Amino acid sequence: MLYPYKTQFAVISLLFTTIPATTKLDAEDTGSACFKVYAHPQRAEQALAELRSILAAGGRLCILVSGTFFLDHPLRLTSGNAGSKIVSAPGNMATFIGRSGASRGLEIIGADDVVVQSIKFSSFQREGVYAQNARRVTIRSVAVEDIRSNAWSQGAVHLTGVSTDALIENSTIDGADYAGIIIDTDATSDISGTRILNNRVQHSCRRIHDCGAIYVNDRGRVSRNIVIAGNVVTDFGPLSSGGRGIYLDDWASHVAVRNNYISGPGHFAFQIHGGRDNRITHNIVDMAHIYTALLYQAAAGSTRAAMMGNVVADNIFTRHAAPGPVFKVTDYTGAGGVSLRRNRQCIVKQCIPTCRAKRAHRGEREASCLAPEGDYTASRNGGDPGDTFLTFDPGPDGLSQPPGDNTGGY
Repeated sequence: MLYPYKTQFAVISLLFTTIPATTKLDAEDTGSACFKVYAHPQRAEQALAELRSILAAGGRLCILVSGTFFLDHPLRLTSGNAGSKIVSAPGNMATFIGRSGASRGLEIIGADDVVVQSIKFSSFQREGVYAQNARRVTIRSVAVEDIRSNAWSQGAVHLTGVSTDALIENSTIDGADYAGIIIDTDATSDISGTRILNNRVQHSCRRIHDCGAIYVNDRGRVSRNIVIAGNVVTDFGPLSSGGRGIYLDDWASHVAVRNNYISGPGHFAFQIHGGRDNRITHNIVDMAHIYTALLYQAAAGSTRAAMMGNVVADNIFTRHAAPGPVFKVTDYTGAGGVSLRRNRQCIVKQCIPTCRAKRAHRGEREASCLAPEGDYTASRNGGDPGDTFLTFDPGPDGLSQPPGDNTGGY
């Protein structure tokens, strides 16, 4: 079947639906008409075949999907689909479910300016959404669950290659054997301008060792202005998986990690591996079931001396009992050492961010309530000689939040 939409969005209503022929997606939509594909339970296979035909024919598409689609192999957007949008119909979130060992739900290969919005992906073997060499991709308000990864470089949402100015926001990841959100690179990659904002990532790093709930690397060593902000990360694997809440691996540099909430179980709250000029600031970490706050490690074939300009500052580490050592200062000093500034630890029921942490744990995005300055319990520079740990040095700005919102870099 041929569709006349090579240069314009078409007006087609598939499978005898009663959806209006033209639907505006949101305020930023162009107002053009969309294909509407409804996977009615009695016509699900036919609807899926229609959807594949639309994608394969190419063009800048707007597609409204609803119902449940069962996939044996991925849907694919390629360079000919640049500028396309695939979103759920208003009030009817579409679900894509993998069957028969399906590896991925949706592939975006070389297609720039694609928007994927308000779709659920479930039960795939490698990834729910995968984008390669696709610039300015937006993945918004998706849900991805039960991704059964079997190796590194896999995850619920996975971007790789030249994938500049990507936005992953307001999405929920629930269940991944490796990473929840992964930005993975090679020597030719550029991921500058990537933003990972206001997502919830839970039950990741379930099986594969050396994992991050939110994972970024930069093997091309050219990327700048990456932001990971406003996310809630919980339950990133047993200690045996070596899970990290937020993992800046393999020379990831110029990354701003701020205003996130992290709780275990998990091994490390953060890791910086070989990168420089990273700023980890204004995060809240519940240390109750996290083994170590930070792993700071030189990359393979390099030395720590190259890791200049990394800052961990103005973070709060909560405990449910008397605070213990959060940072061993001797581990992080010397050439290429990390700068630790104004970090705090406290007993959770008596410290500043009590209601903020509770809201974040429930998945609420707003995290604005702070108790009055000084309403906390903590130790200062305690422990044995050589095992001193950083606690309170509020500095002139105390717990003030950085100016602006979570969208900009530094």
